Amino acid sequence: MKYTICFLCLLFIGVMAVSVAFVRWETPPKRDVQQPDTLPDTFAGFCKGEPILYVTRENHHSFDYWSRMLDLPRVGVYNRLVEVEFSLDEVQSAYTQAAALLQGEWSTQYSYRVQTAFAQDLASEITKTSDEEFIYPRDAYQPSVTPPKDGKLLGYRMHVRLWGRDAEIIWKMLKERFGEIIQPWNDAALWELTTLGPHAEIGPSVGESMKPFLPLDMKSSAYLQNERLYNQGKGEAP
Repeated sequence: MKYTICFLCLLFIGVMAVSVAFVRWETPPKRDVQQPDTLPDTFAGFCKGEPILYVTRENHHSFDYWSRMLDLPRVGVYNRLVEVEFSLDEVQSAYTQAAALLQGEWSTQYSYRVQTAFAQDLASEITKTSDEEFIYPRDAYQPSVTPPKDGKLLGYRMHVRLWGRDAEIIWKMLKERFGEIIQPWNDAALWELTTLGPHAEIGPSVGESMKPFLPLDMKSSAYLQNERLYNQGKGEAP
C-alpha cells in the first residue's frame, strides 16, 4: 500500500511537470513585428502576395503558436507557414553589407550601373505593363527572370540587375560573398524599386510590418567617369 501511494504521488508530480512544460512550450511570449531584434531567429518575414508567414527550416512551432506570439489577425490575413532557406535577419544583413560595397569600396574600382531590391519570389506576377524592355532589358546582366512557374516561394532575397563593362565581375563577387541570397531581378524587385525607390510615386504603406530596405538604382563612380569620357569621344562605353 505504501508503495502504491508513493507511486501515485510520483505519477501526479510527473503529470503536473509535463503539463506545466507543455503550457510553457505552447504559450508563446508576445513579440512585436515592429521590433525585429526581438523575433526568433527562425522568422523569415511575411509574403506580400500570399497569406503566408515565412519561417526557416529550423522552425519547430505551429502556425497557431506564431499567430499568438505575433498577435496576428485571426481571420483572412495569414493562414499558413512556408519554410524558406534564410531568416529575415540573414537577408537584411547581407543586403546592408552588399549595398555598402556597391556604394563604397567597389564604386571607384569597377564600372557598373546597378539596381537592387530587397524582395521575394512571388507565385503570381504583380507588375502589369506593356513595356517588356522596361521589365526585362536585353542588355542587363544577369537576365531578369519571371516568377517561378511551379509556384514555389523562396522568401526574401536581394535581387540584382547590372549594366556596364564590369557587370559580370560584380555579379560573381556578390554571389561569392552572399551565395543564394543574391538572385536575378524579378517582377517583385521591380515593384519594390518603383514604389520605394528614388523615383517612387508612393511610399511604404501605413502599418508596414517591417522597416523597408530601400532599393538602389545607381551608377558607380568609375561608370560615371567612363560615361563622361565616352560622351566626349575619348573612351569606350562604360
